[in-house]
Amino acid sequence: MSSSSVQTVKRSPSWLLWLCLLACLQLSCVSARRTPVSNYPIDGPNLELLRLGDTLFESDQLEEAAQMYARAVNANGPNHAHVEACAQLGHITFQLGDLREAKIWLDLGARRATEEDPLGWSRLQHVTGILERHRGRTEDAVKRFKDLFTYCMNTSLYRRALAAAQEVVVTSEDPQVQIVWANKGIDAAEAGGLFAWLGQTWSRKGVALHKAGRLAEASVAFQAAKDYFSEAGETNQEFLAAWELARVLRERGDLTGAWNLAGSNLSAAQAMYEMEPSALHARWMGYCLWEVAELKALDGEQATALAGMRTVRAKFKEAGFENGGAFACAELERLDGRMAVIGAGSE
Repeated sequence: MSSSSVQTVKRSPSWLLWLCLLACLQLSCVSARRTPVSNYPIDGPNLELLRLGDTLFESDQLEEAAQMYARAVNANGPNHAHVEACAQLGHITFQLGDLREAKIWLDLGARRATEEDPLGWSRLQHVTGILERHRGRTEDAVKRFKDLFTYCMNTSLYRRALAAAQEVVVTSEDPQVQIVWANKGIDAAEAGGLFAWLGQTWSRKGVALHKAGRLAEASVAFQAAKDYFSEAGETNQEFLAAWELARVLRERGDLTGAWNLAGSNLSAAQAMYEMEPSALHARWMGYCLWEVAELKALDGEQATALAGMRTVRAKFKEAGFENGGAFACAELERLDGRMAVIGAGSE
C-alpha cells in the first residue's frame, strides 16, 4: 500500500466501517433474501471474495484486501467466510493502528462464530490472540494460541495449527517453551504435508535452542533449516539460515566449519549487494563482515578484526541503522561494545 493510502486510512478511523455500510447498500437486494445460516450453500459469493481478499492480504495490499473482506462480510455464502472476513478486517485495522475498530470487527465476527465451524472459529481465535499479545496480555495470548493449536490439529487444519504453534514461539519469552512449540510446529507441518514450511519451523527451533545455549542442537536445527530452504528454492532464507549456522559453529568452537560458511556467506552477500546495492543487502553485508571479523579476532588478528568492524559500522549506517528503531540502536551499541573489547586487546 502506498504511504498516501495509509495516511488516508489513518485520517479516517471509520473508513472500513463506512466501506462496509456501502457494501451493505450495494448488496441490499441480496441481503433481504438471505437464507438462514444453517442453510447456506457450500460455496458462495462471500467465499470467492474471501479468497480474493486473502490473496491481496498475503501480498501486503491491505487497502484492496479490506475492500474484498468488507464485501464478503455482507455477501451471501457460507457462515465461516463471514466470520473469517470479519477477523481479517480486524487484523488489517489493527495493523493500521486502529485497535478500537479492530475490536468492532472481531466482536461482529464473534456473533456468528462457533466451535462447530472450524474455519471461522480458528481464524477469529488467531487474530484475537494477536491483539491480546499487542495489549500486553501475554499469558492470555499464549493460552489462546496453545488451545488453538490443539483445536486445529483435531480438526485437521494443519496450516493453522502450524501458525498457532509459531505464535506461541513468538509470544512466549521462555526459551524452553519456544523449543517445545517449535517442535509442535514441525509436527503440524509434517502431519499436513506442509514441506515448504519446514525450513521456517526448523529455523525458529534453531533460534530458540541458540537462546537457550543448546548450541549443538541449534547447529543441527539450522542445518536442517538451510537444507529445507535449499530444497524449496528460497535463496534468501537459505542464506540467513547459513549465517545463523556459521555463528553457532563459531560459538561452539568449530572454527573450521564456521570459516567455511562465513566465507561463502560473505561471497553471496557481496554478489547480492553488487547486483542491487539496497539497504537490505547492505545490512546483510554488514552481518557477514561482522562474523568474519569475529573469526579474525579468535585467530589473534585483532587489528584486522577491528578494521573489519569499522566496515561493518559503515554498512549498518548505509542500511539506515542510525535512524532505525530500538533493535537497530541496540545492534549498533553491541557492535561498538565489541569494537571496544577488541580494540583494547590489540593495544
